[in-house]
Amino acid sequence: MTSLTKIEIPIDYFPRVTVYRRGKKWWWKYSLPNGRSYFCSAGHDERRARQNARLKERDLTHGLFNADEMEKLQLTGGDGPLTIDAAVDRYLSLTSHQKTGDTRNGETATIRDCFQFFRRQLNRIHLQSVTERDVLEFRDHLIQKVAKRDLKSISANNKLKMVKKVFRFYKKRKELLLNPAIDIDPIEVRTSERSRSVVFTQEQVRLLVAAPFKPSSGFDIKAFSMLLYTTGLRPGEARHLEWDDIVYGDGPTPYIHLREKPTCPTYYGLGWKPKWSKDRRVYLNEAAQLLLKRLPRVQSVGFVKNDPTPYSANFVFVTKDRRRGGMANAPWQRVDYLRHSWRELLKAAGLWTPEREGALRDSCPFSRHDLRRSWSAHAKESGLFNVEEASRVLGHDPSVNIQHYAGRGNDAQLGQKMAQHPSNDLKLVQLVQLQ
Repeated sequence: MTSLTKIEIPIDYFPRVTVYRRGKKWWWKYSLPNGRSYFCSAGHDERRARQNARLKERDLTHGLFNADEMEKLQLTGGDGPLTIDAAVDRYLSLTSHQKTGDTRNGETATIRDCFQFFRRQLNRIHLQSVTERDVLEFRDHLIQKVAKRDLKSISANNKLKMVKKVFRFYKKRKELLLNPAIDIDPIEVRTSERSRSVVFTQEQVRLLVAAPFKPSSGFDIKAFSMLLYTTGLRPGEARHLEWDDIVYGDGPTPYIHLREKPTCPTYYGLGWKPKWSKDRRVYLNEAAQLLLKRLPRVQSVGFVKNDPTPYSANFVFVTKDRRRGGMANAPWQRVDYLRHSWRELLKAAGLWTPEREGALRDSCPFSRHDLRRSWSAHAKESGLFNVEEASRVLGHDPSVNIQHYAGRGNDAQLGQKMAQHPSNDLKLVQLVQLQ
């Protein structure tokens, strides 16, 4: 029995199957919902051909189509068939305004890589030619990589979710008659990977800032790390921190004012804003104040991707790029790449000894974001901050705080509590060898 697929059809679609003779056979002719004519053989028996034509009209009226009809519908729907590469490019372009530069950059690489599977492994040229079986094969491919420990289960599931997101996007735009990924089950994520829980101990922080390591680029990775630990800033917030963002004299405790900065140069263009576009104050304890006072203030610039223009800025953490005139002539600029310096610092501190660098089992155990998590963990372990107060310092989404945690803290007390946080250790700051 022929398998039929049910799809949504226009309300003004009233199909009529015409029966006619051509040569020794009887044929059907009818229109598909996209207006294209479809022809097929109905056999040698006129009576049976006409009887079955009425049954075919019933199926068409209910939106039931066979595989051949579906293929013609898909490849001729909308403005014509989209190649996979064109579909991916168009999706990324039309959704870019909804995402930050880092998110956009990460999704672009991941989505392109995922859809290459359909092109290279399954020889699919058009997005409309991808079937549910193809998406299942892609899912099996990801599960095999997880089994070989080439990929974490949470990463595999995220890749599958991104593929499903693209198909859902085109289905909503009526450019796909059928979403081939709609019924695909997610990949089960191991419990240990559902949320990252890595936290630095205070001794590990001491080893980190005391490590005998000094990057040749001039970027003070140890001071950067210490600021993350003493304030709970996100790494991206610290990279785009400017001296003008630090407020003194407005109350007893200085603070960092995180807010939208329309002229701040970022890697992806002019204009920076905190996550969720939410202003917040991050109060500075004595250790953070001392750290910032010891950092040199230099004139700096920021470069935008594919733009050689040096946009004036006032960044706290800066570096030099030898490609822009050598160390002597290159301008101090915003820090964009931290991975190498971070890994070298961890190795110098004795916190990581990679045996098989690049293999999943030997991947770097610590990330810069773990210092922010460590601030949160130590704040709550000390008993000074409740979950709601710690979340407000870290800048978590307010709707999440209101929904899950009762009560609201006192802003005036946050500065006082920051002074009692375990990270407020002046001896740790003294260990930071400033560049």
